Parts: sequence; C-alpha cells; structure tokens
Amino acid sequence: MDAQFGIDGVATPPPSRFPWVRAVLLAAVCTLLLGLILRHNLVAYLAERNPEWALSIRANAPAAIVALADRQLNGPEFLSTDEATRQSVARRLEPLLKKAILEDPLNPRAFRLLGQIADVQKHPDAAELMMREATRLSIGQSLAAFWLMRRNFERRNYSAAAYFADAALRSQPQLMKDVIPALGLMAEQEQARPFVVQLLVATPAWRRAFFDMIGEAITDARTPFNLLIAMKDQGYAPTSEEVRFYLDFLVKQKLYPYAYEVWLQFLSPEEQKNAGFLFNGGFDSKPSGVPFDWTIRTRGDVDADIVKDPDTDGKPTLRIEMGPGRTEKLDVSQMIVLAPGAYRFKGMLRGNVAGPRGLKWLVTCAGTSPRPLSLGESKMAVGDFPEPRSFEFAFSVPDVGCQAQIAKLTLAARSASEQLASGIVFYSDVAIERVK
Repeated sequence: MDAQFGIDGVATPPPSRFPWVRAVLLAAVCTLLLGLILRHNLVAYLAERNPEWALSIRANAPAAIVALADRQLNGPEFLSTDEATRQSVARRLEPLLKKAILEDPLNPRAFRLLGQIADVQKHPDAAELMMREATRLSIGQSLAAFWLMRRNFERRNYSAAAYFADAALRSQPQLMKDVIPALGLMAEQEQARPFVVQLLVATPAWRRAFFDMIGEAITDARTPFNLLIAMKDQGYAPTSEEVRFYLDFLVKQKLYPYAYEVWLQFLSPEEQKNAGFLFNGGFDSKPSGVPFDWTIRTRGDVDADIVKDPDTDGKPTLRIEMGPGRTEKLDVSQMIVLAPGAYRFKGMLRGNVAGPRGLKWLVTCAGTSPRPLSLGESKMAVGDFPEPRSFEFAFSVPDVGCQAQIAKLTLAARSASEQLASGIVFYSDVAIERVK
C-alpha cells in the first residue's frame, strides 16, 4: 500500500491491515502489569496478616519472611520452649532472614531479628552488631534498643545504656516495667546518676510514669530525692505531681520525718517561711495533693472546697456544704510531723449544721490504722452560729510510737442514720501552736 501524505507534505504510515493484533498485545501487556501489581499488593497486604499465605504466593517476599520470623522468635511458644528447640528454630530462620536482607537491605526489623538469633546462639558480639545496625536504620526498633541498653549496662557504659533506655521507652512505653529497674540501678550509682538526670531534664514523655514507678525499682529510699534535687539544681524543677509520687512512696514506707524534710526542699522560700506546724491553715492556696497539704475527700450529699467567703470581704475559707441527704464521707485532712509535747489546735468558724451529729476536728497518730490513736478532738459544731467564733482543743504527742500525725475534719457520725445532716460551715485561720 502506498504511503499517504499529510497536509504538510509529511508521509504517514498506511493503516494496519490487522488493527486487532495491536489491541490484543496491548491488552495482554496491561493484564500482565495489572497482575503483577495485584500480586505485589496482595503479598504486601498479607505479609503481616498471614505471612504463610504471602510466602505461598511469592516465596522470597522479604516482608513476609520478616513477619513470620518475628512471630516465631517472639511468640509465647518460642519463649517457653526448651533450649534445643530454640536453637533449632534459630538455625532454620537465620538463612531466611539473610535472604530477606539481600532483597531489602534497609529493613531494620530483619537486622533486629538476626540479632535475636545471634543472642539465642550465644554470640553476643554478633548480636550487638545486628542490633546496632537495626537501631541505626530505625531508632524505633525498641527491642533492639532494649537489648543494647542491657548490654551497655553490663559493660558499665552508662552513657550508652541511658541513650538506648530512652530510645526504647520513647518508641514503646510498654517496656517501662522492664527498663525502669535498670534506670533505678543506674540512679543509685553516683557515676551513672548524671546520665539518668540528663534524660529526665529533657522532659521525655515517659518521665511522669518513671517517677510513679521508681519506688518499686530501688533499694535506697533516697534515690528519687537525689534525682529530683539534681533536676532542681540544674534549673529543671520537678512538677508537684512528681514530688507527690515520691512523698507517697515515703509515707507508704512510714518514713514520715524524712518525707517531711523532702517536702520542705521543694517549697518556695515564701511557703517554707509560712509552713508552721500546720501548712496552709489560712487556706490561701488550693491543695497541691501532697500528704503535707490539705487532702479533700467526700462522698454522698456533701461538698468541700476552698473558696472566698463573700461575707468577710473575700477572705479564703474552707467551705463545707452538706445535705439534704447523707454525708457518707467527709475527710479534710493533712499529715503533720510534730515533736513530742503539748499543742493547741485552734481556728475560726461560722455557719449552721442541722442533724443528730456535727462537724469536728481531731488529731490522730499516723500509721496506726485501722483504729488510729486519737490525741485530741474539738467539740462538735452543730446548730446555728451565724457570727464568726473561735474554737480550740488541746492535744499531746507521745514520746514514742507517733512520728507523724493526721489533722482531720469530719462529720462525727457513728451510724448511717447519723449521716443525715444539712448546712453550710466556713472554717478559717486554722493553726497549731506549741503549749509551753
């Protein structure tokens, strides 16, 4: 067939006698490409969900090999089996993982698994090499970071141990219960403590949980204080909640005088000046939640809060409102640490209480539950007292068996029927003074 010429005089090829051939070839190529794409996507989809099926489609799929090896090396069956079986599994998986790395040389998970295999085979140097490569490719490889933390801690390379502890906790906070004991041991060693402090002043997301759990991971009760005071000295003061975690731990251990001294260290100069025998007796600030400040607990038809009294030009007061139902629980308390001797508890109140029993203050010895030793108590506040009036009572701290005390306001109900009370009472200027 002769060539045809276009408008511009350029020759164009003659039309094909078999146009369907080109269409068939094009369709075949498209079908092949679509099949390859679908196969690749299917393998990628199945790699984590069903690696065995993925490998039946593509025998050398690296993601599926890695996923299968991870399941077998970190599953409950492997971890609980005997040593011979563990060695057999490790030998079987090692060449598969090496093949996966040849296919995907930037797969950090594959290197971590090879590190685990080397660890099972008692080759720590080879394991360390693989684990380091895994964390180099991705610091998010938390199990590799955890392994390297332990390795460096055993070598007393505390700087590296702290680095990998932080990496493990940032990527997998669930490792906290495994990492905290190592950090606790480091914090107890003078040469290692600075590296732990360095982590804490960076305010990692895991810091709150660390101070909540550190008490269970130490042998020396002073260890958290050394960390907290080091943070403060570097200009990174701990939060009140972090201090409270430590104080709660000390109180639980009944180390009351030491807990009190620790608490004083983290007060502002003004707060230390006004601490006195009873803290915040003027109710000038909201309770901080620490044992040596007011703790307010209520249940039932009762409310307790620190407010400004509208009838006394906004003077801060403790406001108790009860009723009309039962006051099941009213506990406004504070731990105090008084030396043996005679004292006087005093304050001001106004309001009204209608019911069979009234409100009263009492002082007991701490740590003597379930029946705390009572040292003294006020008369019940019941009836109407619209004008401010004073109240006081005397008490004595014995020479032994009462290292700390609890000052507490409660409803003096002895039975459920006596919990029926209503009214509003304002307390102010509560204080304890020594009687000479």
